[in-house]
Amino acid sequence: MLTREQLLGKTKRRYCTVTLPEGEEVRLQSLSEGEKSNYDSSMLNVKSGGIFRDRLRDAERRLVVLTVVGDDDRPLLSLSDVEALAAVDGRIISLLFNAATKHCGISKDDIEAAVKNSEGISVEDLPSDSLSV
Repeated sequence: MLTREQLLGKTKRRYCTVTLPEGEEVRLQSLSEGEKSNYDSSMLNVKSGGIFRDRLRDAERRLVVLTVVGDDDRPLLSLSDVEALAAVDGRIISLLFNAATKHCGISKDDIEAAVKNSEGISVEDLPSDSLSV
């Protein structure tokens, strides 16, 4: 049986490599539980209980930013790249997002359910001065 110390010691990141259709490889990192929770809740507006439309719209790109790393295991992208990723081939972003959800244990069904469960709640535009995850 796993001990408390062993469980709390499971902090080592996992990595996987995704091969794009053109043959290039992209390295993805796992997320810590804190990072995953921040990503999961990043679409919600705590004050109103609604969902930020812009964050919902760019959820795939934000997960790509959080998980893509270079050969040195350091983040290759930053949150300031989310908008620029909108111009990238959608197939590439979809491939990376699908691989990242699988690698990080994020269920697309969970994301869709959260959106569906909040359909009766207001959907709001993101304040222009907020870009954090």
